[in-house]
Amino acid sequence: MLGVNTVATESVKQMYYLPKMVGINYISCNGIECLDLAFDG
Repeated sequence: MLGVNTVATESVKQMYYLPKMVGINYISCNGIECLDLAFDG
């Protein structure tokens, strides 16, 4: 894939499917929190 191994998301659907179908881990967050994680690391 694109070298991505973790995704920040607030979507419960993505939290369910990402690990099972694509093998990507997730970090649960809300709106601004997700943006902070994306830009600050």
